[in-house]
Amino acid sequence: FTKCKIIISCSTFDFNGDAAQNVPAFIFNNLNISNKNAASATARTKTQTGIITINGNLNIDGYSASITTFQLGNFNFTVLGNTNVNDYGNLIDGGASTNIFTGPVLISLNGRWNVPQPSTFRNGLTVNSTFFTSGSSYTFDTNNQTIDGTQSITISNVIATGITVTN
Repeated sequence: FTKCKIIISCSTFDFNGDAAQNVPAFIFNNLNISNKNAASATARTKTQTGIITINGNLNIDGYSASITTFQLGNFNFTVLGNTNVNDYGNLIDGGASTNIFTGPVLISLNGRWNVPQPSTFRNGLTVNSTFFTSGSSYTFDTNNQTIDGTQSITISNVIATGITVTN
C-alpha cells in the first residue's frame, strides 16, 4: 500500500448537512459549519474529531429554529483568519484543549460562545451576544488588541503578554 496525502488549496469546506457530522483532523483553508436546511427544526452539532488548523476563516451559521453548533473536543484548534460565530451559530469547547485565534473573533447578535478552555487571541474580540468562559484563562498576545461589542462580558483570567488590551 502506498501512503497518500490529500492536498487541497484555495478551498472552503462546508459541513452543512441536516444531521450531526464529524469534522476530521485536517488543515483547512476555510471552514464553514452550517445547516443547509433552513426549514429544519432540529439543532445540528458538528464535532471536532482531531487536531484542526484553519489557514483562512471559520464561519458558523445556523437558523433560529435550528441552531448549528461546532463542538470542539480534546484536540488543539487553531484559526489563522477570521472567526465568525454568526447568527444562530454556536461554538462550544468542553475538552481539555488549547485554542488559538490569530485573526479577529466576532460573535454576532444571535451567535453563542461557550469556550471555558484556555484560549489565545491575537487580533481582538468583538462580542454582541452570549459569551461564556467559566473561569478559564484567555491570553491576548502578539498585537495590541481591543475587546468590544454590544454585550457586557466577564473573563475570569486575562493574560496580556507584552501588548495593550483596550476595552
